[in-house]
Amino acid sequence: MENFETGYTAEKIIENFAGAYMDGDVVRWVSNDKVPFLDMVTDFATLGLIADFQVELSENTRKIEQTAFLKEYMFAQANRSEEDKNEERMMAQAAFGSDAKVVNVITGEVL
Repeated sequence: MENFETGYTAEKIIENFAGAYMDGDVVRWVSNDKVPFLDMVTDFATLGLIADFQVELSENTRKIEQTAFLKEYMFAQANRSEEDKNEERMMAQAAFGSDAKVVNVITGEVL
């Protein structure tokens, strides 16, 4: 039995590949157009569904897109209005209680 990075069976990996498409030489999910994580892409290659070079291209693309997203997110967070910040604090308090310390794990901001 083959060891797969995801821990899935070959059948499950093949099923997952049916939910993906090739954007040139980059693998993307049909559901959201995002590049799957490296473990899944590696398993696709292990089963011969894609080539090794496509694993590298897909992972590089995922990292570039993730970095761009995080930059945009952090810019948007830094430029929120006081009204937006207050609304987020109220939502956090409603969800976790007024005594809970809630921290945005990406920006480090305490709500």
